Amino acid sequence: MRDSLSPQAIFVAPPSSESAYALQCACCLSADTERLQHGCQAEQRVPAQRVVEKCRRLPTCFGLCSVAPFFTAIVGEDLKTVQSASMTGWQRHIADWGDIPTDQAVIQAGPSAALSDASVADWKGDALVVFLKAKEDDAEVKTADLPADFEDLDGSVGGALSAFLAAEEFEAKPGTAATLPLFGKAGPSRVVFVGLGAAEADARAAGAAAAGAVKGLKGGSVGVAFSEGLDPQALAEGFFLGLHADKRFQGAKTPDKDKAPKGPDSLEMLGFPDGSDEAFTKAAAIASGVIFARELVNAPANIVDPLNLANTAAEMAGRLGLKAEVLDEKECEKLGMGSFLAVSKASNLGARLIHLTYSPGGTAKRKIGIVGKGLTFDSGGYNLKAGGGSMIEMMKFDMGGSASTLGAAAAVAQLKPKDVEVHFVIATCENMVSGNPGALHPGDIITAMDGTTIEVNNTDAEGRLTLADALLFCQEKGVTEVVDIATLTGACMVALGQGITGMWSNSDDLAQRIDSAAKQTGEKVWRMPLEDDYFEGLKSDFADMKNTGPRFGGAITAALFLQKFVQKEVSWAHLDIAGPTWSDKPKAGDLKANQEFRKGDR
Repeated sequence: MRDSLSPQAIFVAPPSSESAYALQCACCLSADTERLQHGCQAEQRVPAQRVVEKCRRLPTCFGLCSVAPFFTAIVGEDLKTVQSASMTGWQRHIADWGDIPTDQAVIQAGPSAALSDASVADWKGDALVVFLKAKEDDAEVKTADLPADFEDLDGSVGGALSAFLAAEEFEAKPGTAATLPLFGKAGPSRVVFVGLGAAEADARAAGAAAAGAVKGLKGGSVGVAFSEGLDPQALAEGFFLGLHADKRFQGAKTPDKDKAPKGPDSLEMLGFPDGSDEAFTKAAAIASGVIFARELVNAPANIVDPLNLANTAAEMAGRLGLKAEVLDEKECEKLGMGSFLAVSKASNLGARLIHLTYSPGGTAKRKIGIVGKGLTFDSGGYNLKAGGGSMIEMMKFDMGGSASTLGAAAAVAQLKPKDVEVHFVIATCENMVSGNPGALHPGDIITAMDGTTIEVNNTDAEGRLTLADALLFCQEKGVTEVVDIATLTGACMVALGQGITGMWSNSDDLAQRIDSAAKQTGEKVWRMPLEDDYFEGLKSDFADMKNTGPRFGGAITAALFLQKFVQKEVSWAHLDIAGPTWSDKPKAGDLKANQEFRKGDR
């Protein structure tokens, strides 16, 4: 078998928001910081041993590898001592919901995939996947035929394959699968038949269906027989994503959690064309980015908070060779980010501006930006999400745009596109209710980075306030194209449902390219109008504009609000992913994450 590839494990699950105290203690020891924050009040430039002593007194600390770069920079040789002290706190914290070993905090990256020279008749392993085309609707017998390549294998088991298809009346409808055990009779222990339908097959869906059929394996190898017309990259993506399962938060009350099936260890690709290795490499990169996003949005708000999201982004960037810059509140304030910071003031966790940069090996001919909404929890503020249907308990997912952005960053870092520089920007914070100084009230007037004044008539329309400054910051990097991604409005879900992303753009060319990319990846995107007349509803008697307009056309007025922070010469697109970001019954091969929002500006 040739060299194998698998989705790279890139995500270390962040610990609780409390354990961010330990992280901040390490990070705040700088020449510009007067005191350590959040319960650790030692003076700056303290000796490393005092850092260790202070960390031991923190509520909860942690010693996962994600914090190592910060501790290494600060305390040098005392790193192991700090980690030892902090690990005790981390283990104590997770005891409340199950003792999760640190090695399980890393994404299970999935099986390796490699081309194999073996024929289907000679291959030996745990399961052999066979893709079958369905017959046309007018066919007298609907049962799918066994491909000619499998006649020798069928003969070696006494015609069991063809007999099974006939007995099961397997019609090979898209997404269906049937498994025939062959233990002791031939090379493979099982043969898995996967239907492709009669029309042009969806390779990604076929891979996901096959993954579902072998997900119950406890390791071992799976042979995947090539079928004409199936794109190798899309097929592998579907397989990798279909095998992913997020079980990080199963605790002591989950029976036999250690014995749960993990799927196969390896995929052996049989009969695939030469050069498919590159397709598998791309599939592994994309799948790892999607899994990264899924893991982020699945984690609750006490795990993924603004500080831990920033730390995770920086740690991922360090692993994959991206440049990382994280700005705290003081640095954001110096830049004039009053719109973003106004949202964050009610939370005790503060805010972070995350900026990751991918640079090509040579000269960049294009500079593009991807901006993600990063509300790690959205209570609605004083316009509190209350009552049935508010979905406040789901608002951990309001950072779906930032998860998509970081997933894209992880994929781009591994794909290494030429001639293009990409800036990934996230303004992350919580939207809470408190009496903190500067906490946002309905009726407040705030000022964005470019001097635009905004009358806040709804604190639950906070996402656009954070995105305004994030878009302005991104454009300062010289990008000529920028796409923002946000779980922004329930109005978009009312218009398009939960399965379609709304797209607004000032550029027909950019909109067409996004639409084309969506079709290639199985996503559904619908371009919506930027109706200039609707901006009348955003006009304010006291400020340059309000943050929300009338009830009707809310998704459009939200896009019009964002457009005011886009320079005329910059091509821009806004993707409202409030609907498709979460699904109660997600498809295994979906490139989207797992989130759900119902109403309001999420």
